[in-house]
Amino acid sequence: MIHGGDAHFQTVLEAMKAAADTIQKRKQRPHEQLFLERLTASVLLDEQLGSPMNLGYNRDNSDRLRLDSYNGNRRFGHGPVVGYNGINY
Repeated sequence: MIHGGDAHFQTVLEAMKAAADTIQKRKQRPHEQLFLERLTASVLLDEQLGSPMNLGYNRDNSDRLRLDSYNGNRRFGHGPVVGYNGINY
């Protein structure tokens, strides 16, 4: 079963073929253009099926601007997303 159902099967298939063209370093990549066309069609189909204009009220304030306590930068959210070698991002 493809995520998005049968309506998006061809989009996923062309995405995999385009990825294979890239991995195999083919000079001609016919599936890349076909994937972009299918992706556009999939997005339009989703819009026609009545997707919401927004996802509702965000009451956890995760998008609020705050002063970063780590380095004084202003950023959105509550804290670092990930840390690596003692550096928080």
